[in-house]
Amino acid sequence: MWQSAYLDKDNDLVMDRWPYPFIEMHPDDMAGIGVAEGDLVEVWNDTGSTQAMAYPTPTARRGETFMLFGYPTGLQGNVINGDGVNELVIPNYKQTWGNIRKLADRPASVSHLSFKSKEYIG
Repeated sequence: MWQSAYLDKDNDLVMDRWPYPFIEMHPDDMAGIGVAEGDLVEVWNDTGSTQAMAYPTPTARRGETFMLFGYPTGLQGNVINGDGVNELVIPNYKQTWGNIRKLADRPASVSHLSFKSKEYIG
């Protein structure tokens, strides 16, 4: 998967594997806010909000997350830093803060998913 998954949006395997935009979080951070794998969360700050599926990622740094900036079934594009854009009028999707809260338990539509690490271990 690359950037906004625009090369993958017509790939049935990829879209079945990740049917919702996902946010990678350290499992301890997820536990701290009462979120389990596959639960739906809201990510928000002063500039906007979006929704995602929680994806445990043990190699993620505590207190940091990762989310694609755009996804065929959702958007992260309105959660940017407070300054909004840089001198090139490009939104800063990185180096921004966001609050996260649980919206709903894991929906039945993701019960078939594995939440094993996406990282290849040879």
